Amino acid sequence: MSLWGTLTAEQRAVMITAAEEASLVNVMDEWRARQRWAETGSTRTPSDLTDADKDRLIERFAAVVLDLVNIGWIAVEEHSTPLTDAELSAALDDSKSWISALDGEHRMVMLITTDAWDEASRAVHGPQVSPMPQL
Repeated sequence: MSLWGTLTAEQRAVMITAAEEASLVNVMDEWRARQRWAETGSTRTPSDLTDADKDRLIERFAAVVLDLVNIGWIAVEEHSTPLTDAELSAALDDSKSWISALDGEHRMVMLITTDAWDEASRAVHGPQVSPMPQL
């Protein structure tokens, strides 16, 4: 069994974003793109989420991020500085952390995997790097 296979679709999107050391603004599009790919059978189909759609999903994904932080599988940083619990809560509640604006008015809240994720992955997959999930 793949460690990736034990994750929900939302957790998988967060963990892929963290593995890529990417911004929180990428999480929802990662999630929706993978849904679209499953629907169409083509990886050429991008996310179709609007900013309004993303705004409605913030609470759902904030809970997933917080859960993965609490498990110890991801860390959250802004400006290369780990966030305190209070800063994390504020960042997860702020739509500018989740929605990229054309004028650049968004926060660069970054996700990264932790040693605990690497250890869990090695326990399942052995010493090789855990493969990213396929469709």
